[in-house]
Amino acid sequence: ALEASVVGSFTRIGPAVRARTAGWASLEGQDLSGRVVAVTGGTSGLGLALVEALARQRASVVLLARDAAKAEGV
Repeated sequence: ALEASVVGSFTRIGPAVRARTAGWASLEGQDLSGRVVAVTGGTSGLGLALVEALARQRASVVLLARDAAKAEGV
């Protein structure tokens, strides 16, 4: 229900509530060694930020992209 509302999705209230919900943990400080994560849209924007965060935590990242040259750059 939180995601279906404007308040839950587009204000500070939604992230504040989700941060206190069981199961929502920051990636920072977690060792993701041995995990394989597929990311679409990982050549720019939020997708790229996610790819970088996962790599810092030692996850194996599979990048799915439409532009092979951009994917190679990442």
